[in-house]
Amino acid sequence: MITGLFFTIQAIQINQQRSALPDFCPSFSEAAVFHTLILPFKSFSDKTMPVHQAIRTRLNLMADSLKLSISNEIAQIKESDSRYPDRFEDAAELAQQCGAKLIIWGNLTEDAVLTRYKFTDEGDRFTLNQLSASEGATISVIPTLTNILTEGELLGAIEQSMISLLLGVAANRIGDDQEAVMLLNTSTIHNDSSNLNLFLLKAMHLADSQFKQGQLENSEITLSEVLKAHPDYFLARMNRSALHFKAQNYVPALEDLNIALNLNPSSIIARYTRAKTFEALEFYDLASEDLHLADSIAFKDTTTFMRQYRKSMISFTELKIKENILVLQKEIRVLKRETYKSQQENENVLNTLIQTNLKVGDIEGAKTVASKLKNLQPSTLDLIRLRYQACLINGKTEEALYWKNEVLIKAEATLR
Repeated sequence: MITGLFFTIQAIQINQQRSALPDFCPSFSEAAVFHTLILPFKSFSDKTMPVHQAIRTRLNLMADSLKLSISNEIAQIKESDSRYPDRFEDAAELAQQCGAKLIIWGNLTEDAVLTRYKFTDEGDRFTLNQLSASEGATISVIPTLTNILTEGELLGAIEQSMISLLLGVAANRIGDDQEAVMLLNTSTIHNDSSNLNLFLLKAMHLADSQFKQGQLENSEITLSEVLKAHPDYFLARMNRSALHFKAQNYVPALEDLNIALNLNPSSIIARYTRAKTFEALEFYDLASEDLHLADSIAFKDTTTFMRQYRKSMISFTELKIKENILVLQKEIRVLKRETYKSQQENENVLNTLIQTNLKVGDIEGAKTVASKLKNLQPSTLDLIRLRYQACLINGKTEEALYWKNEVLIKAEATLR
């Protein structure tokens, strides 16, 4: 009896919700989590074409074959209705009244078909995941507003490629990433000056779904395609750097981060990620500099997200960096004490002169003074360490790694 009453009340609530909708809203499947509203195309000629019906048929066939929780229905509205949208914002309002997250409509002329689309639950621009290096080899995922528009238009007959694109983006938005990857891979939208937003819409959602599916190598390839065409695209730079970091490819990760910070020097997440990359390369002082600079910027950001992000990064990164710096300093002190007992006075004078030359940027002068020491190991360690730091700061990451290896070689020679 109680169970029957519950279902009766539930049915009444559903009927009340339906009756509250505008009369042009169709009945979407109750099981679907994503609704697409399709309008009859407005005709500006004597010809009439059921473009909207063809679009619905294609969307449903593809959604059904992949068992996607997406319902696509046609609005009961005429082209002459005053509510028929002329602007994207009007279309979004119409779709939202019907509970739809995507609306497709357009115009027919004698010579062309103009198809428009608008995703309605994201505002004017999409939000996608920005990836950031985290503790160990893990990656943090941070929802980030992109510059990819949630609306667009296509001149010409809507092709299967466009259907795959819109359905693939919808699959990504509801978390069906396996299906999103398949759909977006079948879309033949390519990069050119006429469809930049469509290309980014496809490629960035594809890379996002590939990452969430664990296809890290494929995601990196997709991001590389974006960067080949748009090298200044910040989000793609950041995400590819995180994938490089995850794969322990620290030099290319650092190169991407250097470019990202040139594009956006105030990016806190880029600073933190580069600090982690410096730490992985054992450039502890440079990591500490980036970390403290990021922290000074983040301190001014009082949002809940940034407070939590800042706290989590400091807790494991700064302490690890400080620990490694202390270990390195202790090793250098031991080497100096063991090797320079009989020449302490002369060494102090020459080491002071070396450091003075380094502070004014005279690397060659420092090397000349260092050559006068009878035993060069500790001074050479300091000198080479500063040398690879200078190379790294100047963007010469491969040369920096060479000098890092030289430090290890000299340290081993001293201990023999």
